[in-house]
Amino acid sequence: MTQPSWGRASIRRGIGKRQDLTPSVRYFFPEYVGPKPEEDGVPGHFFRAFFVDTGEFRLLDEEFLIEPVADEILFVHAHLEKMDTEGGRFQVAERNT
Repeated sequence: MTQPSWGRASIRRGIGKRQDLTPSVRYFFPEYVGPKPEEDGVPGHFFRAFFVDTGEFRLLDEEFLIEPVADEILFVHAHLEKMDTEGGRFQVAERNT
């Protein structure tokens, strides 16, 4: 029986080529809702997370504040409702400051 080219010999050749063999400890969270964890020295990677105590949403380790996003959604909703009741087409929206 012949061994395929990707068999044991090629696996053996790959052993030892990796420079960094120190073990690393990390936490991976595919989904998380709760308070923002404190830094304890062990890195945590969140794919999707909402931190209820700070109002932050994290997606692939990039954080977004929820309040400005929610305000913008409410603004667009109010503008669309106004267009629905008064008729017309999509126009430049004016903000009430």
